[in-house]
Amino acid sequence: MTTLKNSRILIVDDEPDVRDILVDIFEEFETIIYQASNGKEALEIIQKNRVDLVISDIRMPNGDGVELLCSIKDQDVFKPIVILMSGFMDTSIQDLHNMGADAYFSKPFETERILETAQELILKKSLSI
Repeated sequence: MTTLKNSRILIVDDEPDVRDILVDIFEEFETIIYQASNGKEALEIIQKNRVDLVISDIRMPNGDGVELLCSIKDQDVFKPIVILMSGFMDTSIQDLHNMGADAYFSKPFETERILETAQELILKKSLSI
């Protein structure tokens, strides 16, 4: 049995093709998937739904991934795991971790590594609850 089954995953990227790739990876594990094209839409989804994992691009119009990360960590709600990804970074990986990011991937990314990291982080969080 996979650690991802019934997990609620929010995929945030302004590029529909990237969202489609990530949706294809996770939907075979019987997950509940939400999608957003920017940080503003993502935050609205998080405020209305419990989300276990957020996978977000950093550079997006209408709310980037760093702003989304800070909003998630500042809110007094269930705090999901956050994996960030980007092709271009203005912030160091260490700064992202200090802000609360659980993992970071450069684009283009290896889908298998994102899947493995998501499974590890969800399992780790479930064991700590």
